[in-house]
Amino acid sequence: MDTLRVPNSAPVAGHSPKKHRRSTRCLADGSVASFELIQEAILDQKKDVFIWGDNQRAPSLYSHLKTVNAVRVSSSGRHYLTLSTTGEVYSWGLGSSGQLGHNDCVNLDTPKKIETFPNGHSQIYSVFCASAQSAAITESGDLYLWGWKGRENVDIPQHISLPAPVIAVGLGGFHVIALVDQEDGPKVFTWGQGAKGQLGYDTQNIQYQPRIVEDLLPFYITQIAAGETHSAALNEMGEMWIWGNNEINLLGPSVTDALVFKPTKLQIENTAVDTLCFGLHWVAALSVTGNLYTWGKNSDGQLGHNDFDNRDTPTLVVGLIDHFVVKVSCSNSHALAATHEGEVFFLGKQ
Repeated sequence: MDTLRVPNSAPVAGHSPKKHRRSTRCLADGSVASFELIQEAILDQKKDVFIWGDNQRAPSLYSHLKTVNAVRVSSSGRHYLTLSTTGEVYSWGLGSSGQLGHNDCVNLDTPKKIETFPNGHSQIYSVFCASAQSAAITESGDLYLWGWKGRENVDIPQHISLPAPVIAVGLGGFHVIALVDQEDGPKVFTWGQGAKGQLGYDTQNIQYQPRIVEDLLPFYITQIAAGETHSAALNEMGEMWIWGNNEINLLGPSVTDALVFKPTKLQIENTAVDTLCFGLHWVAALSVTGNLYTWGKNSDGQLGHNDFDNRDTPTLVVGLIDHFVVKVSCSNSHALAATHEGEVFFLGKQ
């Protein structure tokens, strides 16, 4: 595990290690403009964007966004989205599935403003990337998706009809999970590819329209997450449910089915979970007390346990036990963990 040094970067702000935290939006906790971690991009408190990867092993200031007052950055590892303070969205990178949103399937080397959002939409609140998909949520809770869509690619933002405002969205490899703020409490909807059970109901077919996950109706869900072929939800008590691909026992040794079609509760040492994220066949969960737990595939040491052994149960990352971790972000084979002190730790393949 290495400490990641960001040149002239401002520290993480807005957290106290003495307070338990609860997030009701994915990776949004009141300090949206101060620090963001999504795979190979960092947005610091000064709204500077740093990027690294491929042949660039250390974070460097991304000059193409120097004139953009960025408040959020998201990356799939293949393409990027950046949100400005005025609600403008810029994209660049791989565009072969229309995930850049410019009414084409062209790759872009530098950021370009997305001009294809429908007229009259409210200001964009947040943006998300994953694999060949992109998403945006507006301040009024409207959800827009573009990129891969099952039967075809959608190369401009498309409004998704849901029964109430969207609180959060998670993008899997080929599925979507959304948290919808209905009058009787937040509800979880999923759609897309269901071959690995990631939709949360008894089907392996593609679901083209959002469908409610009925097994989660009794619970007050506050956060959701999506992996390549997995989905997860947290409730207000920090309890966690996971479902989907279980070929490497992400749901623990007691669950032996390779595919899990219904949300299954997974407990971490009587610890309340604040945030979780998926890598490729592995999971990281951050407790309300600032401890980081990881489990699943560990072929590149991404679990942070100083070895390459897989784990079938959530395991405390001992190397960070003396730090109060405030954010975690996962990629295919690595993770970033940001501490209250403003340090960023790198786990896995560099």
